[in-house]
Amino acid sequence: MARTHAREEIVGSSRELAAVVGPVTSFAYPHGYHSRRVRQEVRRAGLGSACAVAGGVASASDDPYAIPRIVVRAGTSAEALLKMLDVARRPPRPRPLRRTAWRSLRRAGIEPFVERWSGTARAGASR
Repeated sequence: MARTHAREEIVGSSRELAAVVGPVTSFAYPHGYHSRRVRQEVRRAGLGSACAVAGGVASASDDPYAIPRIVVRAGTSAEALLKMLDVARRPPRPRPLRRTAWRSLRRAGIEPFVERWSGTARAGASR
């Protein structure tokens, strides 16, 4: 994604959300995908933090623009959430090959084709 396009997506989605819910101070990377350049754009947009999907629990030492989060779906029970939190507190395992391969493909520029094919929506901001 070009820098100007990323900036437009970040600022535009934050403004749209702020019009509905009030001040927006944090950003959620679509599908958790982010790069150093995108993190810089989130900072420049004046947002104080951003969440990624890293399958872990945040700590004070985490980059505030790459805060890990656990995906909790509407049907997730309290018991399942407790289990996810317990697993998230364990030392990290090596990245699965699938995730590493997908990141390599995104960096090679295939993401626009995948977004077009899958109908991925615009960048999302969160409150």
